[in-house]
Amino acid sequence: MYGYFAAPLVRLVGWGTNRLFYGALDLKDRLELRRLNRLDESSLLVEIAHRNNPPALLQSSEDLVRYGRQVANRLLPGARRLICPHRQTLLSAVEPQGADVVAGVFELLSGNVPTSLAKPLAALIVRRGLAALCEQAQ
Repeated sequence: MYGYFAAPLVRLVGWGTNRLFYGALDLKDRLELRRLNRLDESSLLVEIAHRNNPPALLQSSEDLVRYGRQVANRLLPGARRLICPHRQTLLSAVEPQGADVVAGVFELLSGNVPTSLAKPLAALIVRRGLAALCEQAQ
């Protein structure tokens, strides 16, 4: 009998938790996370490159993607330690690829990853999938 109610209850708790994460952000942060959530992986890597090294604007787009990937790969081990223990809560969001999940990942990263990189890195992690991030930790 409890099994019938377990899945909806877990989803509801996850949704509420993500709403708390998302609700704690100001409007500017929410809008930026929504914008970043709509970008493809290459665009997110370029965003990471720009935020990590502003003079990188003068490089070719292939160089920016490569540099953004290097920066992201350097930050991912720390992000795994912060995110994977909360993976089930984040994945129980109503829309697993939505801005609520990106906001939750951002909240977990903020304070531990350079502020300028936390938002695009959060969007990149959600774009690639939390399952893929946490499988690499095992």
